Amino acid sequence: MNKRKDFAIAAVMVVIVAIFAFGMIYWPDMPKDKFVLKNLYYITIASVMYMLSWVVFMVVVNNSVILKVASCLGVAVFSVNLYIEIFLDPTHWTKWNLWLILFVGVNLFLSVSIIEIIRKNKK
Repeated sequence: MNKRKDFAIAAVMVVIVAIFAFGMIYWPDMPKDKFVLKNLYYITIASVMYMLSWVVFMVVVNNSVILKVASCLGVAVFSVNLYIEIFLDPTHWTKWNLWLILFVGVNLFLSVSIIEIIRKNKK
């Protein structure tokens, strides 16, 4: 199981580097008049941070509750950040955005906890 996890994390890291490289290399050449493409630089960074937070989450998911909460918070922050960069106004964060981070983080934590409980009860 560790080899599969190691391979998955390595594959994700390669994808992260590829996305980051694409965004950094082609960002200046993208048209600036489009809504999403004018933010490609920031979308690239938000995507990379989102995927890196998932890598951390995959590594610590079976560890302590504190690490699980911290990794869920990381995934929540960067997923909401990516959502805001693509669909909303990234220059103006609202209370709604901050509540969304909390909602996503708690939802992820509860989902993982429920899956772990079901998995333990099946054994």
